Amino acid sequence: MRAAAAATAIALLTTLPAGAETRGFIGFNWSFDSYGSTPEGVLGIAKIRLDSDGDARGAKASVHLPLADGLSFGSAKLVGVRGKSDRMIEAGVGWSAGTGSVIGTAGLWAPYVDAGLDFDLSGVRGYGGINSLKDWD
Repeated sequence: MRAAAAATAIALLTTLPAGAETRGFIGFNWSFDSYGSTPEGVLGIAKIRLDSDGDARGAKASVHLPLADGLSFGSAKLVGVRGKSDRMIEAGVGWSAGTGSVIGTAGLWAPYVDAGLDFDLSGVRGYGGINSLKDWD
């Protein structure tokens, strides 16, 4: 399952049109659910194509690393993004090490900030954070 998810992420990120720009990013999120909250580090890559009218579309792949009890693997996500150069919606799938299951994810991105929800059969987990992605030129 994990190998298939990684292969899908690589295929999606490499098949976007030639005009797409690729950026690596780092971030810090605060995740929360009914059991409490926890900080997490985020490492990722984004590939976005910007049309002449400012419409943007692309994909992001990220790894989320909880920091509460030392650095560990928390989840991996692959999302499609769509919107304008300075704000986008994102939706996709991932894998949660905490629940050992596939997760759905949906959120909003703006320069240097993001927020959203991860969900699976065990419940919903929210997140909000900062990252190094500025608006797309």
